[in-house]
Amino acid sequence: MYFFNLYRVALGGVLILLFSSYGSALSLSARSLSLFFYTSLVYAISAVASQVAIKLRKPDFAVQLAMQMGMDIVCVALLSYASGGAQNGLGVLLLVSL
Repeated sequence: MYFFNLYRVALGGVLILLFSSYGSALSLSARSLSLFFYTSLVYAISAVASQVAIKLRKPDFAVQLAMQMGMDIVCVALLSYASGGAQNGLGVLLLVSL
């Protein structure tokens, strides 16, 4: 779970970096630029918080896994919506969560 969460931290960081580098020119934020940014920010913050929880081993494994999966589903769905829908390919990020 530690390495999977490192992927989540890196993904959140890359999304924020893309947004800060390209801003409104970023085609991934075709529908809603602000929704894309804030969802990326929440995703990155939740990944860092999950990393701390993994290190502390609190709460237990099943609860951590459920919270991370739920956050992945919600954030990737919102990112996909903010990017114009399913045709952008961001939905494929959900496959990594499986």
